[in-house]
Formats: sequence, structure tokens, C-alpha cells
Amino acid sequence: MMYKDHAQKCSEFALKNPDQFAMVVLMVVLSIQQRWHNVGIQLNDVMLNGTASRFLNWRTKRNCYEYIQSKKYLMFAQCLAVMHSTNKTDDEKAIALMRMFMRIPSVGIAKGGFLCQLVFNLVGCLDVHNLRYYGLDPNIATANKKAGPKGQEAIRRKVKTYIEKCHELGTERLWDTWCNARAVEDESPWRSGFEVSEAHIRYLEDSV
Repeated sequence: MMYKDHAQKCSEFALKNPDQFAMVVLMVVLSIQQRWHNVGIQLNDVMLNGTASRFLNWRTKRNCYEYIQSKKYLMFAQCLAVMHSTNKTDDEKAIALMRMFMRIPSVGIAKGGFLCQLVFNLVGCLDVHNLRYYGLDPNIATANKKAGPKGQEAIRRKVKTYIEKCHELGTERLWDTWCNARAVEDESPWRSGFEVSEAHIRYLEDSV
């Protein structure tokens, strides 16, 4: 029930308005190379202090925050247009959303998949933990975002392969696996995977 409850609440939160959509994107970016139990504090601090937040001291994360703030209304509208399209399959919608999210500084394939999972209950996050758990080649979650026009089709194929693998494993299964694994890490403050899962929506609601 973790995914069906908490991921759905995250989606409802993100789709309420562009500001809350931007908060979800920011939470994902702040989670890069961070332990999950630290992310809520960071999100709250950035929402209070903006660019003055000490958690935006990485240039890439500051660039991401500024990008999100300047593009949130456009991105929100574009995402809704994709999801409301009647002539696209879920995989085609996921490809369009992934490519959109990957324009954000710091967001690669895995975090783009995480955003699709949080906002639209599609794809999933094959981060280092899930890659290891499922015995997958790490290259499935990497792409050169700076590739020129000739490299864009290769990126699109890679994104397509990533989406297919996530949907094969199951978006819900990936979420629950990741949350349960975080609960048993060394020095983990979590008592259960349920708490890890619930933190996704709690971090967002506490930072409004």
C-alpha cells in the first residue's frame, strides 16, 4: 500500500498548481547524492530562504532552482498537455515527460524517472540502490545530455529502453523496493519502509 497511498498523494500535490509542481522537482534535485532522511530539512530551508539557502551551495543545484522558478508555469502546462493527449500510449507520454524533465540542470535519466513516478505515477527511479538490487547495468541510467543534434536520437532510444525496463519491473515495485531498502541501511533513522515512503509526501506538505 505504500506506493498506492503515498505516491498518489505526491501526484495530487504536484498537480494542484505550478508552485507545488516546482516543489516536487526541487525535492528530487535536492535528493541527489544525499541520504533521504536529510532531504526534508533541505527542502524546507530552500522554501524559506530561496537562493540564500545553504543547501544550494552546489552551483548545479542553484542553477536547477533558478531554472525551475523561471520555467515552472511553462513546464506545468506542457506536462498536463502531454498527459491529456489522447493519441499517445503511456510509454510515449513517459518519453515526452522524461525528455522535458531532463532539460532541468542536474536531472538525468534516473531522476527524470523519479519525477515521472512522483508526478504522474509512471516510470520509476533506477538509482544506484535499485540498480544494485536488480542486478542491472548502471549504463541503463546514464546519458550524455550535452550530446549534439546527432546524439539526440541515441538519447531518445536510451530513455525508451530505461522506461521499458522500469515498466517491466513495475513502477510500484520499484518504489516499494527502494523504500524498504532505505529502512534497513546502516545508521538509518527509519523504522520501516512505510515511514520512508510516507516521508515523500510529508516533506512536501511540511514545506508549503
